[in-house]
Amino acid sequence: MASLTDAALNAIANTIVVRPVRYAGGALEGEERFFSFRGRQRARGRCFTASGLEASLGEILVPAPVWTEMCLIGYWVSESIVLRWAELTAEISGRKVQTAEVVERLLERPKPKRDVEAAQRAYAGLDDLHCVWAGKPLKRFEVDHLIPFSLWYNNDLWNLLPAARSVNRDKKDNLVSHQTLIASRDQIIHY
Repeated sequence: MASLTDAALNAIANTIVVRPVRYAGGALEGEERFFSFRGRQRARGRCFTASGLEASLGEILVPAPVWTEMCLIGYWVSESIVLRWAELTAEISGRKVQTAEVVERLLERPKPKRDVEAAQRAYAGLDDLHCVWAGKPLKRFEVDHLIPFSLWYNNDLWNLLPAARSVNRDKKDNLVSHQTLIASRDQIIHY
């Protein structure tokens, strides 16, 4: 099963790069390509897991204004793609698979585990550690998810910040206020 997953993910990644990434934009003289790509198109034997896929394959680069727009309208686009894909799958299967069943499977979101170990090690090695929210010096600390894990299952290091235990416990699964975010700006950027 793992080798089939690896083969499928490599084929999908390669197809994305050699088709829409290569051919979007740039058809008119003087016009820049819409997307660009950097890194590997294929990584056979390395794409068994989401982290393996992410670490092994390259990146598709999108102009910042386009990315912003895609983020704003992405939900509508993704929902229509999911529905169309489900309808196509049902059609290809000769209606042996129902559209609703495909939609349900496509909308399943794996929930990663909360993982702050790398950030914990990084912050433990720093001298003069301060709580990102209260600004007070820390002898013992917890790692807080800037955007709460319960809202967005993101363990990326940029989202993990040192906080006093009491402050982290009070914050729980909430976003900080705009005022707190602005007041903590320099500390967030520092860490």
